Amino acid sequence: MKALVLCAGFGQRLGELTANCPKPLLSLGQETIVEHILRQLVRASITDVYINLHYLAPQFPAHLGDGERFGLRLHYLHERAPKGTAGTPRDLAAEIANDALLVHYGDIVTNHDLSELAHAHRDLTAEATILVHQRPGSNSYAYFADDGQHIERFVERPATSPDPTRPSWAFSGVCVLCAGLLRRLSPAPVLDLPRDVFPGVAKARRLAGQPLRGYRWAIDSPERLAMARRALAPGSPYERERSR
Repeated sequence: MKALVLCAGFGQRLGELTANCPKPLLSLGQETIVEHILRQLVRASITDVYINLHYLAPQFPAHLGDGERFGLRLHYLHERAPKGTAGTPRDLAAEIANDALLVHYGDIVTNHDLSELAHAHRDLTAEATILVHQRPGSNSYAYFADDGQHIERFVERPATSPDPTRPSWAFSGVCVLCAGLLRRLSPAPVLDLPRDVFPGVAKARRLAGQPLRGYRWAIDSPERLAMARRALAPGSPYERERSR
């Protein structure tokens, strides 16, 4: 299995912090955000990783090199304009042949075992398998079917609140997509996974979900970056666990 880390965004919600540095290259503990992601992919035995680039693109190969120091091969995808969270995976369909692609948002840090997510995807023969967590007020929510493995409904930016009688889950920014699904996606210039892909796959009963086990930070504000930095500071319990 190959992986894609989405790093083409502008990171505007972090203000001056990303004026001269792309969000995935902001420091987090002793490494950058994207380095945390790459090391987690290595733990899942992934050796080929694509990184899409747009904003301040030259900084990524200058900092990360070819991936050898992480024990993997990095492939950089320079985009003249961002294609969206589904647009770039779609354009990689030929590269992964009949395998699957693990897609990881470039501003998400988690210690969830990504090999477990990949195994669940294979075992359930799903078209897409998403990592989910419970968070009130999220931009998306998903309902598990009675089997506790497949998602029967996925809603992005809902106009109404989730059903209070059922547990609702939010997309965590990490997923596995099969090549067949990618080949069928719209050729639109910009395509989004939660908005344009997951609702239809759920309706077809081909979307699976795996609950988060471990920690997760979405680095989408200066406050959340500060929280993650404190949590992963040298000597912290999280940092010791990550380093094992």
